[in-house]
Amino acid sequence: MNLELKNLSEKLLLALKKIGRFLPFIFALLVLGLYGFLVLHINQIMQSDIEEAEIEEIIRTGPGLEIDRQAVDAIERLQDQNVEVEAIFQEARDNPFAEAVADNELE
Repeated sequence: MNLELKNLSEKLLLALKKIGRFLPFIFALLVLGLYGFLVLHINQIMQSDIEEAEIEEIIRTGPGLEIDRQAVDAIERLQDQNVEVEAIFQEARDNPFAEAVADNELE
């Protein structure tokens, strides 16, 4: 093998032309390999299911929703003190998706 600088560029171009014929095939192999890799990983993730008992244990031991009792008492006191407020609270409970009542309708 004779590697001279003069012939190196010619040999490199010749090698690129030979490899160039196979570029679509090499590209297709790379895409199929990537696709196969993704399918295998998705399959692996889908098979690692958590049992229902484990999910229930996580939910049971997780942090619960804590409602401030003082805030609830304060809201109930305010609701009991004002009849209009009580009516608004009751209306909101009965139909939570209704539009807000205008100020002139309250009077």
